[in-house]
Formats: sequence, structure tokens, C-alpha cells
Amino acid sequence: MTALRLMDGGPVRSLYGDAAFEEYLLALSQRLAALMPAGTLLGRVSANTLAFAPAPAQDPAPTPPGSRDLLRVLTQPLPLSFAEVHPHLSAGERLWSDGAASSQALADAEAAARSAAQSGLNRALIIDQSRARQHTEQLRLGQRLRRDLQRGRLSVHYQPVVDLRTGELRSAEALARWTDEERGPVPPAEFIPLALELNLMPALTRLVLLRAYRVARTTSDLLGRNFRVALNLSAAELHSEDFRERVSRFMTHHPQAAHYLELEVTEQALIHDLPGVSHTLGVLQAQGLSVALDDFGTGYSSLAVLQQLPVNKLKIDRSFVQGLEHDARQRLITTAVVNLARQLNITVVAEGVETASNSSGCGR
Repeated sequence: MTALRLMDGGPVRSLYGDAAFEEYLLALSQRLAALMPAGTLLGRVSANTLAFAPAPAQDPAPTPPGSRDLLRVLTQPLPLSFAEVHPHLSAGERLWSDGAASSQALADAEAAARSAAQSGLNRALIIDQSRARQHTEQLRLGQRLRRDLQRGRLSVHYQPVVDLRTGELRSAEALARWTDEERGPVPPAEFIPLALELNLMPALTRLVLLRAYRVARTTSDLLGRNFRVALNLSAAELHSEDFRERVSRFMTHHPQAAHYLELEVTEQALIHDLPGVSHTLGVLQAQGLSVALDDFGTGYSSLAVLQQLPVNKLKIDRSFVQGLEHDARQRLITTAVVNLARQLNITVVAEGVETASNSSGCGR
């Protein structure tokens, strides 16, 4: 069973209208039908998805083209009455040797096509029974994640930031954690990409923002001074069109939040649009939010980032800190970074400090 997902359905509709989209889909179906052996079952299973199942066994049985070969043909320019369209497709092929129910095979193929679409244009993903089971489990896990987010069941843990000179608690970093009722604790490396895939990051970001704000306010009252809590921002969040609007809306509902929150970004999140991200963070920083650059030293353009990005805090990656005890060259580099940050009036945080020797060269 193979599902073909049209990744450009929305743009074609927006540019040319519904009638043009239907003409496009019909022409693509006709091209597909011409490639298939006689007897192949072909149909439209959703607004933007075609699917086909192999013909019953014949003697000799013709061999249909594989998914990847099929995409190479289907994505050739398609001349239509309104324009020449270059189809953008993803394919999911569910190997059917285990005799699964047709409805299950179709669902598996569609899930595979969605996964292929996340990897880029004109991609194909072929799965067997075992991989199909994994896709099904991932789908169910995503459904439980959505439900738990809606019910506020995710927790937020806090990692302290301590002043090396005084031992005083200065700030904290908020870390989202999820314990699934069936699987138990799910690693962030698994549920964060799942949240991105299911478009749940806005809800997750809001949950962490709200809880971090409440903890920061309470801690500030207890300490008698301002205490900030930082939260990590994914590249997808930073580059989403409505991110700045969502954060601004949150601060409108919570006017004091800007004094208690800090946004952490990594160099990897800046690669594709540093000027755009810099502008967005600059606007939010002007409203009182603090901005931190996380994992400093792991990218290739750190100094350029410091020059262009409005930064209040610099977090030196633990890979630098852990080598300070034994590597004189690394101590010199780290000391130079700390001194540069001081000249720019940027606070420095060293990640992974576990011994007194680790802290040498890290400054404040």
C-alpha cells in the first residue's frame, strides 16, 4: 500500500483556486495511473492524498515502480491550463507481506508519507510491519502528549545558576519534563520533536512561560531581589511567524513577566536567519526580557553572533568547562571569552561546573 501526499496543495489552492487544484490533482492521478499495472486500485483518500494498492497476483505479475522511482517521474513538470506546476510530493509505502487489514496498511502508509514530508520535498519512506508498529506507537504517544498538554500534566524542573564568588543562587533554567501514564518518563529528546511535529510547541512554550514566571515571582519575593528564570527556545519556535506576537500577548496578560523571564537561544537556532531572529529578540528585549546565548562555543560563528545578537548572558558549553583542569590552551580560550563578555557587559554562565578546578577561568 502506498500513499502519495501533496505537499503543495495549499499553495496551489491559494494561488489559483479550488478548480485549478482539482485539475492539478486529476492530471497527477492520470500520470500515476499510466505508470501502474492493470488492476491496481487507485483512489483519493483525503483532500491532499492519493493512495494505491497492488493488483492481485497475476502470472507473470507485472512489477510496479518503487516509491522513489515513482516520485522521480511524478515530480516532473506538469503542464496545466493555468500554469506549469512542479509537483511537490512525499510517499509512504507500507510493505504488505504480513497480510494486515487494508485499513491498517493505508493508515500506516499515510503516517509514513507524513514522516517523509518532514524530511523535505519529494521524499519516500518505506516501512514494514515492525516500522509500522513503531509509527502507530508514535501516533498514540503524540495523542497522549496532546491530551496531557491540554490538561497541564507536564511538569517543569528548575536547574539553578550559582554565583561562583559568593555561592549565591542567582537564577534558574526551566526544563520541561513529561511522564507518560503508559511509558513513564519520556526523554525531552523524544517528546520535544514530537511536539514540533504535532504543532504543540506554542502550547508547550506557553505552559513553561507561565510556570517559570510564577516561580520567578515567588522566588524574587522570598529572596528580596529580582530572580530570573530562563527557558529554551527551539529553532522552530524562533522562526515561526507568530512567535513574537505570542510572547508579546503573554506579556500583555502578565505585565511584570518581562522582569522575571529570560529567553535562551542556541547558535544552531540562528543559522538560517540571524538578522530576523536578532530583530525579534531585540524587540522582546526592549520590552524587558533578558536574552541568553546557550551552548556558546559549539558553533562556527560565535563572535559574529555576539556582534549581531542582542545578548545579556552567555552560557559557555560544558565541553569547554570540563577540559579546563587539564588543557592550558582551553583555559586561555575560555578566559579570553570571559574577558570579551565582560567588555561587552555580558554575564557569563559556565555549564557543567562540578569541581573547584572547573570554575577556574570562568569568571562570574
